[in-house]
Amino acid sequence: MKLILFSKALLFIGIFGLAPRILAARSDGCADLRLSKQTLRSTSTGLTSVWVFSEKDFSQGPFVPSSTAEKSHIQWVRQRTSWSSRENLRNGIRIRQKTVNQLPRLDVFRLSLERDIRNLSKVINGSIGRIRPLRCIEGLAFREYLRIADLRSHPQEFQAIFMEKDGVIAMLGDFYRKKPSDIVGTMPSAATLKYKAQLEQKGWVFHAHLHNHPFDFTNTYGDIGGSLAPSDPDLEIYLSQKPRYALITNGIETIEIPQKDFSKFERAK
Repeated sequence: MKLILFSKALLFIGIFGLAPRILAARSDGCADLRLSKQTLRSTSTGLTSVWVFSEKDFSQGPFVPSSTAEKSHIQWVRQRTSWSSRENLRNGIRIRQKTVNQLPRLDVFRLSLERDIRNLSKVINGSIGRIRPLRCIEGLAFREYLRIADLRSHPQEFQAIFMEKDGVIAMLGDFYRKKPSDIVGTMPSAATLKYKAQLEQKGWVFHAHLHNHPFDFTNTYGDIGGSLAPSDPDLEIYLSQKPRYALITNGIETIEIPQKDFSKFERAK
C-alpha cells in the first residue's frame, strides 16, 4: 500500500512538470520515509520547494537530529536554557504577569496581556493542542532551513503549507534567509500561493500549516522566544484559511493544534 501511495505521489507531482528527486536513506530515525522533492524557485537567499509523500508519513517519527547544523543549534539552545516548551510558556506567563501587576485594572495593554496569559495557560494544561517531539516531516523541514539560515545569529522563520488529496500530501515550503533588520515572521511566497491555487483547482485541500518560532536570547525582559503558542497573526491565518492542523516548532518540540481548537484561543479585540 505504501508503494502504491508513493507511486501516486510521483504521478501527482509530475502533473506540474516537476522532476522529483527521491531523498536517500538517512540516519535521523526517518529512513523509511519515501519523499520526493523539487525546487520551485531559488534565489540567493533561499528557495521554495515542494515535497510529496504519503499521508501516513505525515505522522512518522520521532525525528532524531543528526546533522551538524541541528546538533549545533540544539547545543546553542541548551547552553542557554534547560527549559522544556511548557516551562518556556510558564516563563512567558511570569513575564506578562509582572507587567500586569504594574498596570491599572482596565488598562488596554493589561487586558491584552491577561488574554495572552489565559491562552498560554490553555496550551500548558493541554486544553488546546498537544506539545510533542518533532516528527520526521517537520524535522526535515527544520533541517532544510538550518541549511539556509543560521538561527543563532538572529531570529528567522520559515513556513510550509501542506495540501492533501487521496492520501497524498504535497508540502510547499518557503525557506529563506532574513536580514537582522527584517521583521521576524514569514508569509507564503508568490510561488507557493500560485502552486497552492493550482492544487486547489484539482481538488486538493489545506491539510496543515507549519512554521517555526525561533529562540532569541537577547530579549531584555527575559523572553527567550521559541514559544509553542500562536501569535495573533498566526491565529488569524488559522481561523481564516482553516487548515486541518496548525504546527509550530522551535526545532526541539512541536505543538500540533487541530482545527477544532482554533476557536478556543481568545482573540484580540
